[in-house]
Formats: sequence, structure tokens, C-alpha cells
Amino acid sequence: MKYIPLYKDLTEESEICHFCKRPLRSLKVWVLQESISKVIVYSGPNCAEKNIDPATTLKDLPDLTKFTSSAAGGPGGSGGSGSSGSHASDRKRAIEYLVLREEKLVSSFNTSYTVLKAYYNKMQTTELTDEEIKHINIIESHAPQALKLTQLQKCYNYNFWLEVGIKRLGPQDNGYLKGIRDILIKNHDIPADKLKATNKWLKNIDGVPQLK
Repeated sequence: MKYIPLYKDLTEESEICHFCKRPLRSLKVWVLQESISKVIVYSGPNCAEKNIDPATTLKDLPDLTKFTSSAAGGPGGSGGSGSSGSHASDRKRAIEYLVLREEKLVSSFNTSYTVLKAYYNKMQTTELTDEEIKHINIIESHAPQALKLTQLQKCYNYNFWLEVGIKRLGPQDNGYLKGIRDILIKNHDIPADKLKATNKWLKNIDGVPQLK
């Protein structure tokens, strides 16, 4: 079986690679789709490279992990090699925007938009045209600050790890993080001083990295 790479995403350290059955301790996961059954699986980078369809590549894969520090405390993923052409870069950016607005943030941040939803639905079965990619990026460029791609990347990363922290601390101790999450959902951001304080909390929770 061969797999189509979709995007790079966040995961807790308990997630297991579909292929080698090892824990994905980097807190980053490569999301792949089996080309015939359309089943979604999670993989580490090496196993992903070995199992993707030869006609595809992990280069320029949409990356939803840009505001999470690595498990080792280094910088988060940047997505791509930095040497890609503008066509690949434009497509990567548009797919990131669609996935964030129409999948990852819909329930908590109310980010869905009818035009983008139609593109997202089409993307599930067929590749978007260059004109559609261009239109998505135009929509992003004219969006208010709270709905810019960079801001949505922050929202997704911050909210993901805040929810993990809230769950692990339990109702007796998670009041502060729940308050921060409320601020994030309301403002689509966390003030710098509160982000610093939040990272102090997260530092003491096993398996939860720092936010950037």
C-alpha cells in the first residue's frame, strides 16, 4: 500500500507511528492517507518517507506546528526546505489556511467561511486548481488580523497544548490554564506577559512543550 502525504500536525507523545509502532516523541506527526482506502494514518518522518507514493514528496508539506517548540526545546517545524518555488509555496500556504479554518479551529474559534468550506470539501476528493489556490490566498490576504494564517497557526498550537495541559492537571488545578484558553478564544492571541506565565505552567506538565 502507498500513502499520500497530507500535512504535518501536532500530537501528544502517546501517539504511535502506524508503521514502526514507536511513540512519536517529537510531538509532531506526518498525516498520511492510504491511496485506495482513504484511511488516515500517523507516521514519523522516516517511515513516512519510506511509505509515501513515489509520485509524492514530503517537501513543502503543509505544516501546522509552527508555534510549538520541539520536545527537546528547539524551534518548531518550519515546513519545507526554504528552497521551494513560489507555486509550491502558494499551494502549501493555501492548504494550511483551509485546514485551520475549516477543520482544526471551527468548533472553538468559529472560523468557517462558506467559500473556503466549498474549497475544503472539494479538496477531500480532488486536487485544487491553481486558480482556486490563488483565490484562497487572496481571501487570506484580505482577512482581518484575527483570521490571518499566522494568527490561526498561533491559535491552533496554543489551544492544542492548553487543552492537553488542562486535561492533565485536572479540575483541581487547571483554573489558570482554562482562563488563558478563554482569553485565546476571545482575542485569537495571548498577551506576551501571559504567554510567558503560561509557559511556566506548561514547563511542569510532562509531555507538554513550550509555546512560541
